[in-house]
Amino acid sequence: MIKDQHRSIIIEFPLRGEWQAPTTPVKKIPSHSTNRMGLKFAFDFVQVDWENARKPFYNTSFTRYFFFGVPLDKCYGWGKPIFAPCDGEIVTIRDGIPERAVVHWIVDSAIAIKNANSFNEYNDDFSQIAGNYLVLKCQNNIYMAFAHL
Repeated sequence: MIKDQHRSIIIEFPLRGEWQAPTTPVKKIPSHSTNRMGLKFAFDFVQVDWENARKPFYNTSFTRYFFFGVPLDKCYGWGKPIFAPCDGEIVTIRDGIPERAVVHWIVDSAIAIKNANSFNEYNDDFSQIAGNYLVLKCQNNIYMAFAHL
C-alpha cells in the first residue's frame, strides 16, 4: 500500500495571465538566501509591462517610482485573484493587516535589511514580514504558504 506521504502532488499556477518571477529557486537555492521559514524554495511573482524594456511592475513613470514610490493600485498585480494550486486545506490565514501606501525601492530595501537582521520566527508575528497570508496543507507534511496578499 502506498502511503499518502509518498504520493506526487500535481500543482497548477496560482495566478492567471503572464507573470514574471524575479526571485526563484531556479536561479539559486535557497531562493531568498535563507532556509528559514520555508523560504528555501520560495517564488516571488509580479506582473510587468512586457512592452517596456525595463519591464516595470507599475503603471506610472520611472521618475515617480524612483523618487516617490508607486501607489499599490498602480501595480499591475494589485487586486488580482489567487487560486488554490492543488487540493488541500487552509490551516492558517491572516487577513486585515493594513497595506502600506506605496511601494518604494529605498523603503522596501531598508525593511528587508531590518527584517533579515532582526526578525525572530519564534517570537515575532509572521505578518510583520508576510503581511496578509495563508498556509495551505496539501498532504501530510507538505504545505504551501502564500504571502504578501
